[in-house]
Amino acid sequence: MKYILFLIILIINVPVYASTYHPADTNKDWQISQAEFQAYNTAWKHSQNWPEPPNPIPGLYAARAGYLYKKGNCYHVGNADAPMNWMSDMDCDGSVDIEDQCPEDPNKIISGICGCGVVESETDSDKDNTPDCVDACPNDPNKIEPGLCGCGNIEKCTFTNSIGMSFVPIEPGTFEMGSPSDEPDRESDETQHQVTLTKGYFMQTTEVTQGQWKEIMGSNPSYFSSCGDNCPVEYVSWNDIQEFIQKLNQKESGRNYRLPTEAEWEYAARAGSTKPFAFGDCLSTNDANYDGNYPLSGCSKGSYRNKTIEVGQLRANDWGLYDMHGNVWEWCNDWYGEYNSSALIDPVGPTTGASRVVRGGSWISFAWVCRSASRYGDAPDGRFRNLGFRLVAP
Repeated sequence: MKYILFLIILIINVPVYASTYHPADTNKDWQISQAEFQAYNTAWKHSQNWPEPPNPIPGLYAARAGYLYKKGNCYHVGNADAPMNWMSDMDCDGSVDIEDQCPEDPNKIISGICGCGVVESETDSDKDNTPDCVDACPNDPNKIEPGLCGCGNIEKCTFTNSIGMSFVPIEPGTFEMGSPSDEPDRESDETQHQVTLTKGYFMQTTEVTQGQWKEIMGSNPSYFSSCGDNCPVEYVSWNDIQEFIQKLNQKESGRNYRLPTEAEWEYAARAGSTKPFAFGDCLSTNDANYDGNYPLSGCSKGSYRNKTIEVGQLRANDWGLYDMHGNVWEWCNDWYGEYNSSALIDPVGPTTGASRVVRGGSWISFAWVCRSASRYGDAPDGRFRNLGFRLVAP
């Protein structure tokens, strides 16, 4: 029955030809072996010298027996001319046989990558989507890249580059991006949806400082320049930052620094929290630099500093990141766009737009603007005294 359905699918929306058997299909049952198919496939491509070929050779078979292997049920359409573009996938894992390390292993966890062969052996102790049998460190939950050894102890994974930027590892994971409908002072562009980040990354522990900017660019554009080298650089546009990143990557070869995606930013800002802030339901001005005269609904007032302060002076979240709430807004790489409720994997935002995403709120913001889910957009050439950035690296 499955072969009948297969043939019906292939016939839809194609010209009708008389049934033509593959020359290797001697018993006319529409099935040949892989070895037989490969031999005739080679002959077709190179010389078309088939034993007893149809005359003329049809441009398209009503059904291509060569892909109805005795062991395989799946195929994919490639870029070549039909029918040579029907590529076999014997184990139906989404990876065609010629690109599959183990084309007959149906028990693999990752498409195209050899698994263990026996489904009972496909354990994944550290939940990194790599089976233990092929995982270099199967019991290391702190790895940055799936299947590769991490640091074992996450504190040892930090690094500091040549201009004093410190980074901590952010592990892959799944979280609810946006805010629930009952979160105080939420906005309509925060539709909650599930996001999975499949690759780990390193995030800068603080916002980029004025001293670090000067080290690369040779000047300081900041409105609060008198605050000092350890205060966040501000009054820099998204476009300015691209030039900074280019020069930094030339100096620090092999790291490929960039702005975080919006999803990477919120995932790191939450640090596992589902509350409005990484620290809970309320935001204390002992933990973040914002206008404490305007706390979140139901929370206590605090102080208002009315300026930026040195980075890393207040409370870090559980993943070792400072000032994710307040001090200066932070540019993200994405174009600003509306969410929907669909689950996403490694989202990078819209392909075009008018505004780039900014996150986190600033020294002049009310508390509700500093929430982990709060989001805004600014023109890529915009510069403001409360807008800076931090970087990530693979």
